[in-house]
Amino acid sequence: MRRSQMPSGNGSERTIAKHPTLRFWLGSIHFAADAVLVAFVYFIVRDFLKDGSWKITLYLFNKAVANAAFLLVGLSLLLASLGRFRRISPDRIVYKKYFGVAGFGLATLHALTSHLALRAKFPWPAWMRQNWETALLGFAAITLFAAMAAVSNRRAVDLLGGKAWRRFLSAAGYLGVLIVIVHASWLKLPSWLNWVKTFDPWLPSLSLPMVLFSLAVLAARLAVFAARPKKQGRSPF
Repeated sequence: MRRSQMPSGNGSERTIAKHPTLRFWLGSIHFAADAVLVAFVYFIVRDFLKDGSWKITLYLFNKAVANAAFLLVGLSLLLASLGRFRRISPDRIVYKKYFGVAGFGLATLHALTSHLALRAKFPWPAWMRQNWETALLGFAAITLFAAMAAVSNRRAVDLLGGKAWRRFLSAAGYLGVLIVIVHASWLKLPSWLNWVKTFDPWLPSLSLPMVLFSLAVLAARLAVFAARPKKQGRSPF
């Protein structure tokens, strides 16, 4: 008698096989959660070094979310640049979309938490009137990242055409990162300068290495532009 064939693998493996992009979503969400956790612990330790007391607050968690968003969006764009130089395997490059969308989700969570759950620190709309430049930069970055997330699908590729679609994502992404750099610098520059002078506490604000990382992301894109043959055109995107 012929044996009936049983499906191999557990339920989660069969689900991932049926939906191949699921592992990329799960991987990106897992990475995002790890980034938030590491940043949160960093801020808790840094706050202890400043004040001598342990604090676990929503304010520190929200700062961790903002920096994790910064990291994920930067990694998304960096993967695209490294892919041009073939310095990374194709199965890693594919994460650029998922990291970007996850970064947008964290940035949105940061904005909502700031103005809905932390009104004591960011009273609305009084805070916006007093800090309209910072608020405008943050809103502009969120808008650009939202537009990128909205067109990160096959239907948008078919509608815009592959070349125009890629250029839009590239231009919006790098402009968004540049705006976030200015946004963070506007808020944190006095803190950075004080740390450079005093090294107190010895851990810097996490926004400083994140801004330096983002500058490296922009530099990588400029390197791609410089290495592009002239016959391919001179647009940086």
